[in-house]
Amino acid sequence: MDLIIVRHGKAEDISQKPEGSDFNRSLTDEGVVQVRTMAKILKGITKYNEYKNIRIVASSSERTMQSANNISSQILLFIQLYAYTRLIAL
Repeated sequence: MDLIIVRHGKAEDISQKPEGSDFNRSLTDEGVVQVRTMAKILKGITKYNEYKNIRIVASSSERTMQSANNISSQILLFIQLYAYTRLIAL
């Protein structure tokens, strides 16, 4: 099993959100480009290593879901997307 950790792309500045919610910040145009670039890299990795079952685990915040969906649409393999609404401290 391999584990690849990817951070979401660049998101809107929280000061630009009238409601000030970190959870609802979207990716910027630059962030979308960053995620699509990472998706191309991951597509190359998955193609040559013949991964058959990929899982993406992400929070359900706007920017992480946008990132996860962009990556999953580029890889074009069976992908299970797990979205978590809260973190649990261990």
